[in-house]
Amino acid sequence: MSFSEGSQAIKVLEQDIQIDNQVVEGLVTKDRDAADSEGSSTVFQVQSKSGGLSLPEGSNADIAFSGKELNPWSKAHIGIPINYYCIGLILSGSTHILYPLLIINQGVNANFYAAASQLVQIFWNYKILFGTLCDCFPIMGYHRKPYIILGWVLCACALVGLASKGRDVSAVDVVTMMTFANFGYMMADVAADGYVVWMAHRERLEKRGGIQSLIYTMREVGKLSILGIIIIGFSGPQVMCAGYESNIDIPCTDDLAIANRNGMIEIDPEGWCHNNVMLQPLLSD
Repeated sequence: MSFSEGSQAIKVLEQDIQIDNQVVEGLVTKDRDAADSEGSSTVFQVQSKSGGLSLPEGSNADIAFSGKELNPWSKAHIGIPINYYCIGLILSGSTHILYPLLIINQGVNANFYAAASQLVQIFWNYKILFGTLCDCFPIMGYHRKPYIILGWVLCACALVGLASKGRDVSAVDVVTMMTFANFGYMMADVAADGYVVWMAHRERLEKRGGIQSLIYTMREVGKLSILGIIIIGFSGPQVMCAGYESNIDIPCTDDLAIANRNGMIEIDPEGWCHNNVMLQPLLSD
């Protein structure tokens, strides 16, 4: 390439850069005028300096998209923090409730318990599929809200069905219902993640990351809440002591599968189910 050809190529490149800057400035001016007409105080503005893009200082031009900054606790968006609180409830509760229900109540072996613990969380491995579903197959034109609602409806139906079976629910039913419940809440979780990204794009720079911090805080609060419920509601002798009978006038069960799980039947064949709790004072009434 000759010197004259190189100089001509540089001039063409400089002209392209100038055209690009003019286009950006025109779009920004149009965006600013549109936002001003709507009474918005937070507008996306871009200034060109030395052929590059930068944000002006001392302005509200640090929001990724034009429009008002969103309040997650407003009536329109309060469902998002509540959504992640409920996710914490199911995420932690569905795994920690398995021990008293499967090991203590049903007496399953360690292999069954380990497999069940992994099965109820299996849909965490397929979040990308739920994301594809939300992005590519909108329901009535909406990508997020219908999937959040549908997911929680499925989760609620599974948990109500499990509760309706009472204390005599089988181990297979517990695992099946919990897995189905996790399918529902995972659908809601992935859809809500996409909505949170949309909200986060409308945060100012000095507040950037506040939405994400809020939702994960709410999720951890949900985890702590359900653990407190499990400690209080599932730590009594009726749950933690296989075969326990509070009424001493009622004879102990003759089901060896239950009696052998606590080892007390050899010490006291007659009253093992009443004395079992005496060795565990922290679990007594």
